[in-house]
Amino acid sequence: MESIAKCYLGKLNDDSNMCVLHQDRLVIIKNGRVTIFPLEEGLSFQVDHKKWMLPLISGGILGSLTLVAIFKSLYHPWYSLFSLLIASFLLFIGIDGSHVLIVKVDKVATNFPIASDSQDIRKFIAQVKELIATT
Repeated sequence: MESIAKCYLGKLNDDSNMCVLHQDRLVIIKNGRVTIFPLEEGLSFQVDHKKWMLPLISGGILGSLTLVAIFKSLYHPWYSLFSLLIASFLLFIGIDGSHVLIVKVDKVATNFPIASDSQDIRKFIAQVKELIATT
């Protein structure tokens, strides 16, 4: 079946990271893995910015423990400083997060990490929503 629209999720002409819209289904290829979603009324398709919880939580815990160690003089100052820098880096990564493409079908959401929230992806999402509305 012929495709209606195509959108690359990263680099141009990267066939291993793209979205393809057909008349009856949405095909997302991420890192060479193909995921197919039938176009139906319950399908939700959007881009969002998510925070990474594991680095955020681990950075907060490590930072708190390091500050306790610094105030109690439990460790060598250089180890404590290094640990505090690692905790700050983890917190930064967790807060910074990344953009994700979210496809939700009947309360089940599937997230696909993408490089950026580009205008091409926004246009593709509008085409998908328009096609769902007409079917």
